[in-house]
Amino acid sequence: MRPIKSLDKYGFVDLGKLLSDKDIIATNNRLKEIQDQEGDRAGAELFDSKYIRHPKEEGADRLADLVNKGSLFDIFYTHPKVLAGISSVLAYDYKLSSLNYRAALPGQGLQNLYVDWKDGIADGNYKVCSSIW
Repeated sequence: MRPIKSLDKYGFVDLGKLLSDKDIIATNNRLKEIQDQEGDRAGAELFDSKYIRHPKEEGADRLADLVNKGSLFDIFYTHPKVLAGISSVLAYDYKLSSLNYRAALPGQGLQNLYVDWKDGIADGNYKVCSSIW
């Protein structure tokens, strides 16, 4: 089945391996480096405001605002296959909302799939499209 048809039928598409082994190693090393630098504040940008305090999510590692933490992460929101999938869902009127990292630890941090949009969507008028790597 062609990727866009799979997206239309099932609501997701597996784009296969988009990064080289070298890129995966470099990305994992950079994520670990950021995690070590930020420590208990890792991922705080997601929550810090005068209204929401930064919760430490047990069972998962979190990082936020990766778009501002190195050009290494640019491929995650500029890869042509990812952009093609997003364009098929949202047309061409979209912008990057965030680039974050969440990794459930083995046997922990599980969660159901969900949409980061408060209202239901009717007639395929989608407001959000996520890329999960």
